[in-house]
Amino acid sequence: MIVLTDSSFGQFNYIPNVGGSPTEVTCGTSGGTSVTYALPAAPNGYDLTNVVVYGGGGDAGRDQQAYTIYYSTVSSPSNFIALKSISYNPSNPADVQCSTRVTLSPATAAPLANNVTAVKFDFTSPPPENGYCGYAEIGLFGRPSGSPPVANVPTSSPAPPILAGTAVTLSETASGIPPFQYQWQTEEWQRRDLLHGHCRCDEYQPRSEHHRVWQLHD
Repeated sequence: MIVLTDSSFGQFNYIPNVGGSPTEVTCGTSGGTSVTYALPAAPNGYDLTNVVVYGGGGDAGRDQQAYTIYYSTVSSPSNFIALKSISYNPSNPADVQCSTRVTLSPATAAPLANNVTAVKFDFTSPPPENGYCGYAEIGLFGRPSGSPPVANVPTSSPAPPILAGTAVTLSETASGIPPFQYQWQTEEWQRRDLLHGHCRCDEYQPRSEHHRVWQLHD
């Protein structure tokens, strides 16, 4: 569907007087049912930040936007995850040509999805009015995803073996795109907080010798 990715919003002709619109495609249960966009190659995929869809029709009968957006990640490119279902039918009492724009953006600073490698539009769900509707352009916006967080081997002062009653400082360094979350765990104690480059857990006094686990999350 080159029309949807030609960087042009196109135009919608008034159907009774002019006829069809060459700068639109029709999608739905009785039109094009789906389209999948493979994003340009990137080692870690992309952080998807915005989706913008331009649509409309030559009259009020097919100016709805109705579809479900899916995405897949670099770790599982054939497994598509539902992102959002869209159903927008504008008010058009004059029954004339109508253009629409739907923008999907995150409610917080976090992107819509991380490590994305492909985006799919299913135009059959929700079902559109009258079997199919018009679309003129689809825009996907984002940035290359950063490398997964990498943690070094934790160190302690004093070094193991550590006996009960000993004051211990646990240290860790990690790389990646902040903020991170870290978690020191034993059978009896855990702490969770934000990490910015280097974290320390000072004077932790276990009651007995325990196994310690370092977990890092982006």
